[in-house]
Amino acid sequence: MAKITREQIEKINSGLKNGFKFDLERFFMWNEKSVIKQIKLDSEQVLQVSIHYTTGNEGEAIPTLHLHKGTIDGDFISFSGLGQSFQIGEPQKRRNFNFLAKLTANNSDESLISLAKIL
Repeated sequence: MAKITREQIEKINSGLKNGFKFDLERFFMWNEKSVIKQIKLDSEQVLQVSIHYTTGNEGEAIPTLHLHKGTIDGDFISFSGLGQSFQIGEPQKRRNFNFLAKLTANNSDESLISLAKIL
């Protein structure tokens, strides 16, 4: 199982921009480092945004932005469907978390919401 300290998480989160946070669930489940945030669209909907790597046909690491709309139901959020993924950078030779952290600066709430409107 992957291990990380609270201090490491705080250090990672301090280097992220626009409200993104280190995705602990993905880290503990799959041992992958990625970032995530949720944007409340209205009283009933939320947009979950993650930036992570996917693997290309030739084994390269592709930086990917994933958008997924969910419905708020009390204390829970339910998601249906798979959401939508977009390549947001050039393929990398290896999965470099610092590169993902830099990509958080380019993704403000306004730009993500406007992109989600096409979903």
